[in-house]
Amino acid sequence: MKRSVSLLFAMVIFLSACASPAVSTSVPVEKIDITSTSQPTVTSAENTATATFTPEPTLTPTPVPPSPHWYWTVDDSDTAKVIAVNQFGEKRELGALEESDDLHTTAISLDHERALLFLDTDNALRVYLLTPDGMQKIALPSEPFYFNTESWQPSRTVIATHEENVLFSYVTEVGSNLMPDTGPILLLDLTTLTAKLIDETVSRGTYSYNRYWFHTSPDGRYLRYLNGDRQKMQVRELDMVTGEARTLFTTTGSSFYIRTSPQGDLWYLVADNKIVDLNGNQTAFTDEAQAVRPLKDGKVAVYPHDCVDTCEIKVLTPFGNAAELTYHFPWTI
Repeated sequence: MKRSVSLLFAMVIFLSACASPAVSTSVPVEKIDITSTSQPTVTSAENTATATFTPEPTLTPTPVPPSPHWYWTVDDSDTAKVIAVNQFGEKRELGALEESDDLHTTAISLDHERALLFLDTDNALRVYLLTPDGMQKIALPSEPFYFNTESWQPSRTVIATHEENVLFSYVTEVGSNLMPDTGPILLLDLTTLTAKLIDETVSRGTYSYNRYWFHTSPDGRYLRYLNGDRQKMQVRELDMVTGEARTLFTTTGSSFYIRTSPQGDLWYLVADNKIVDLNGNQTAFTDEAQAVRPLKDGKVAVYPHDCVDTCEIKVLTPFGNAAELTYHFPWTI
């Protein structure tokens, strides 16, 4: 009997343990009312303090002042002095001239800091290099160097510059309807302060506009031009670095009837009825009803001389494989 009671008591204890729900003691359980429309509030355990960032200081660029741009004149208020001034108001006296020189001076700027001063008193030419530090005389091919002040002075001009070399020219023979003005070209070396006569009968414009007569290579080193008369006309090329000149072609006739490209690398010699380039290539062109105009990049334009209606203009590449292009333009005369 005692054994049965003990067994029953043990069974009661077991059933009581199974009927009681297990509750976790490590994490509290939050009771949520499902009928409420508000969301539960969750408190973050992280630090909510906002970090403070110090902005990097803004660097204000220091303005770079422009470089001086010098201008040149002769001050004849007391004595004839060569003056240089810049845009900041700085003034420098470079040297003094004779009183007779005052009416025969011309300064031509080369860049912001250099100029050439030309004097032609008593039909003799003198040339000086001007810089903010002073004036230096350039030795011409002869001393004195003859220069007709009355006739040649208006045509003095700088044709081209490359590195330390300057090409200078003036008109000695006035042109006509048959030939343009002609005159010499001299190459001035600003390093050695010397001048070299290159050619004497170069075709050029009356005043300073000479783009039609002088043609520069894309790198500025080579200059192409015409030298001579109607009996013998030379297409010449000057190396602006070495000072050496060579003859590319020789023909006859007026300079007015010799045409070239803007760089002088393609020429149409009308008297010879041919198109030539610097590589020695040449091709005949004998159609007298057509005009030829050399263009850039080895091309030429061909069009009729007489055009009173819609005209056909062809663009050809005489020494290349580019396709021929044809344009039609309405012309009205």
